[in-house]
Amino acid sequence: MNICIVTQQFKNVISGVGLHANNLMHALLNEGHTITLLLPEDQAPLISLPNLSIVTVRKPGFNQSQARWLSLSFSFNAALRKLEKVNKFDLIHFTDARESFFCDPSAPMLGHVNDTYSAELKTPSEYRKHYPDWLTRWLYYSAVHFLESQKLQRLKLIVANSRFTAETVTKTYPNTASKVRHCYKSVDVEKYQKIRANREAAPPEPDYPVILFVGSNMHRKGVPDLIKAAPGVLKDHPQAKFVIVGKDKSVDRMKALCADLKVTQNFEFAGWKSQADLLDYYQQATVFVMPSLTEALGVTFLEAMAAGVPVIGTNVGGIPEIIQDGINGLLVPVGSPDSIATAINRVLTDESLRKQLTENAGAMLEKFDVSSMMECTFKLYREVLHN
Repeated sequence: MNICIVTQQFKNVISGVGLHANNLMHALLNEGHTITLLLPEDQAPLISLPNLSIVTVRKPGFNQSQARWLSLSFSFNAALRKLEKVNKFDLIHFTDARESFFCDPSAPMLGHVNDTYSAELKTPSEYRKHYPDWLTRWLYYSAVHFLESQKLQRLKLIVANSRFTAETVTKTYPNTASKVRHCYKSVDVEKYQKIRANREAAPPEPDYPVILFVGSNMHRKGVPDLIKAAPGVLKDHPQAKFVIVGKDKSVDRMKALCADLKVTQNFEFAGWKSQADLLDYYQQATVFVMPSLTEALGVTFLEAMAAGVPVIGTNVGGIPEIIQDGINGLLVPVGSPDSIATAINRVLTDESLRKQLTENAGAMLEKFDVSSMMECTFKLYREVLHN
């Protein structure tokens, strides 16, 4: 097949979208397909591979904002028009469905819905409880909610990253129901095998535990609740260190909250890290925690599990599709710092529990590996081409 992959992320991965784009492209090339990778100029990889063409557009106008997809959609449309004059694509695969909203190519399009923030639109008062930028956030989600209700149905297939996402999109936008399909994202398990083996041979020092968080959009992913949980952890484990990896404009607010709770000395805000650098952080982590307020899936849980790190998440959205409470991880209620502290202390003090969680996580990862993702992806491709 001749496939165009359209993505906002590739070289600098900041979310599951970038991970998916990398895994998808390499898997398709390995199968012998011809790929055109269409992406922003600052995301272009410095690689040269058979059957791969790289086409770039200008960096988006809202590059540090969730709204970067808006300007990208217009840029991608202009680029696709030029490409289709000399290229006949069998299909065009958007790693973020929103970037297809203002595109009108000849080839059939399929696109991924990676989150449900806009579909699960709440009242302004609900956002005000959790977000300092609540008004801007509500206005943005309201606008995207409207666009999704109008534009998603233009895709041949809408690919949800979890059963929860599929159900939410179908319920919120009934006109899309016949086009929604569920296909899990993947984690390259082999990439973490060495780390997992090293951790099994020499487990992290229990007297100096490292509690790791990886992600952006830190308010939504529950970093304030993790900070509020810190005093309860430090009471039992005074040498514990909380490492926050990710880039977010609200980091200063997070640091201020640490100061208010007198836990600054126990927190490290490491900023954005490359995928290669992240391997070192997973190597050192005693436990991974992401207490999200809402989460469509949570690919970083898969990364931590693949690396052999016990995980703690909240019982919301698609997270329970990854974490089975007490079996391969622990689940806590949303917005409960006390529950987070209790779960962390439980993992830190119980070696047999840590071993049980990581062993069971390894067995579960089979349904999230690259081969499983591609089996599902090719099924979708056949459906699109048949129609």
